[in-house]
Amino acid sequence: MIVIAQLPHTVRKETLAALRVDNDVSLASTEEALWLRAEAPDSRCLSKIRTLPWTGLFELDEADKLVPFGHRLPTSVLPSELRWHRLSDWLVPANITSVMPGTVSEDSHLRLSLMRGTSLGQTANLLMTTMNALHTYVDQAPLTRLLRLRFAASGDGRVAIFGEPLLPVSGQFYHCSDGIALPLGHRLEPCLSDTALTETLSLAPTEIALFHLDGSFERLRQDDFLQLTRSAVRLTYERFTMEADTQVSLS
Repeated sequence: MIVIAQLPHTVRKETLAALRVDNDVSLASTEEALWLRAEAPDSRCLSKIRTLPWTGLFELDEADKLVPFGHRLPTSVLPSELRWHRLSDWLVPANITSVMPGTVSEDSHLRLSLMRGTSLGQTANLLMTTMNALHTYVDQAPLTRLLRLRFAASGDGRVAIFGEPLLPVSGQFYHCSDGIALPLGHRLEPCLSDTALTETLSLAPTEIALFHLDGSFERLRQDDFLQLTRSAVRLTYERFTMEADTQVSLS
């Protein structure tokens, strides 16, 4: 059995992340939609596909006609111009990348400082930890602890985890609100409105300004975060380990 799912272009990458480890899943694109193809999917893979925000779910017959799931007669034909790519090749785990250096606009006369404050009323919803620490914990973690979290990893082994409740992993905990992530128990001085602070930092709507304890900050793109699953963490860890080994051998 070959299963075909038609998806809107607006589907987020992290939505498809759970299917990355399924070797017989591929993806193609047209101007109208994304197409997902699964060769002889098992019950686990089929269950994942059923949860996707598909606009059409079909079985493909021998004449490349699309038969809606649960029906016997085809209603359309699979586009002939589709060029299939393995989902694992298309859906690469995201890296933390800086859109531009974390500096205050040159036109601004403000100098922002990170000061100690109260953490009363703050909730830790972002954690900076290491790839090794995350991989060790996730390998034995209950699935319920991972479902509401997203993550992005950097080439230097750091990992940002976003969501609530966070994992009991060592690292720096942050409270993130309106695109500003401050270490728990700290505040910015002078105190600015969200609008003024966003303008001062020249933040895009999809960016997060993550402040470090030394007062510097870096920009994280929200689109870089993927759903935190065991398979996604394992693949990212394997890629990180491979790149680290390559750098050692080159040096």
